[in-house]
Amino acid sequence: MSELEQSYMDRLREGAEKFLAYLGIEAGDQVILMPSWESMKSDMETIDVLRDVGGKIGADITTIPIDALGMRGDPNPVIVEALYRCDCFIGIGDKTPNPITGHAWSALTARWDFGAKQVDLRGGKGILASEASLYPAEITIAIAREVRKNFMKDGVLRFTDSNGSDVISPFKASDVFFGGSFDADTFGNGQRCDWPLGQIMIHSEDTLAGTAMVEAIRRIPNVISPAVRFDIKGGHVEPEIREETAAIRKMFADPQNSNICTKLFLGLNPRGSIEEGIVKSNFGNMVQKAGVVCFMIGDKAGFMATKEGTGGYLLAPTIRVGDDIVSENGRLRALDSAVVRDVAARFGDPDELLSSHRF
Repeated sequence: MSELEQSYMDRLREGAEKFLAYLGIEAGDQVILMPSWESMKSDMETIDVLRDVGGKIGADITTIPIDALGMRGDPNPVIVEALYRCDCFIGIGDKTPNPITGHAWSALTARWDFGAKQVDLRGGKGILASEASLYPAEITIAIAREVRKNFMKDGVLRFTDSNGSDVISPFKASDVFFGGSFDADTFGNGQRCDWPLGQIMIHSEDTLAGTAMVEAIRRIPNVISPAVRFDIKGGHVEPEIREETAAIRKMFADPQNSNICTKLFLGLNPRGSIEEGIVKSNFGNMVQKAGVVCFMIGDKAGFMATKEGTGGYLLAPTIRVGDDIVSENGRLRALDSAVVRDVAARFGDPDELLSSHRF
């Protein structure tokens, strides 16, 4: 093994250790790795490292490769029964990031009725070795708690940027979530999150309206310039007619799909990367980048079952809640909080750990 290969494997192992530590995996836990078949071919190193690290903790690690099941697809009954009996199940994909989604009935039942933890390991090959995965979860959680202070009561979000975006989004405080919990330092039973850690999710209302000049659209592996206009009215998105929007306009024309914006995601992780993530599946470690905003379009759990969805991204917006600025030109105000800086100081130089660059 070359020095470069050894360095990569060391980072992969460190990422796996941080990942399983945040999940609260302990000796005796029953953990199911659920890689798609394509990820079994493209990234066995990640699966092997998770088995090894989990085994050394004393957890019982089982690997069950599965086909990509789509937005609401359930695995066969034998696998479903295993989900009901496990402590944690981890979806691992490459081109298909979520072999089993959180909207599948079996996954919902495993979490809500049996208390299993569900995790989507997003981004494909090597994501556990990324800076976003290696970043201390304690700092990300501190950032999330600081940002959350803006969402403690119902209010109105506004997104603007230098491209001409201006979107208004009323929200309910009860519809604001962090991967896991704002109030715990590790992942809890019955919860679901994505990894790398670093997003606040807000269920959007049908009063979402305005113009979003998006610089990235899911499945287009590059920053789009000039930005593409998304006109939003009553929560529904009408994309500008351009070559870059041909695929999603075709998707919206399918009666099985919907152009409703169902969720908003705010990135929190200073080590997320636009440059790295935009070429990874589902934009990998870009969606967690501090200051990035995603408008998620398509399936809305409990309301409609969409065959497929998409997302448009603002890469450096200014975010306001009422008169308060949450993020300015992509820089989260929380990164300058004394509370967050104190947490960061436990792990090194706060100035370096809380720096966040355009790409």
